[in-house]
Amino acid sequence: MKKIMIVNTSSNHFEGTTKPTGLWLGELVHFYDHFNTADYQIDLFNVEGGSTPIDPVSLSTFMLDSVTKKYYNDEHFMGLLKNARSIDQAKPHEYDVIYFTGGHGVMFDFPNNKEIQDAISEIYGHGGIVAAVDRCQ
Repeated sequence: MKKIMIVNTSSNHFEGTTKPTGLWLGELVHFYDHFNTADYQIDLFNVEGGSTPIDPVSLSTFMLDSVTKKYYNDEHFMGLLKNARSIDQAKPHEYDVIYFTGGHGVMFDFPNNKEIQDAISEIYGHGGIVAAVDRCQ
């Protein structure tokens, strides 16, 4: 079984403002849905641990596609996002893949984050895959 580490933002607003942001939910769930099989173990992390903020725009009528809506309405899945482990609790040497989700929040807490940089180095260094979303449609 391959192990996948998914890293989400912990930022819930645009830096220096009160404008809300966070994870773009569709950019997580489409990836998650594809790999959510018996062949993979998927673990969710965010930068600080605890509740993963979701960008409210990603939940708007025009953005909430059927896959995203299915996961948003799944209490178990949403519980995983509300109780995410902090990236500093991760053991990157155990993972085959690290996937970085999108949303504006990542602009504020991913750059210059030592735990993220270490996880990338470790996973890439042992031949793993490092991936990030560019844009999900």
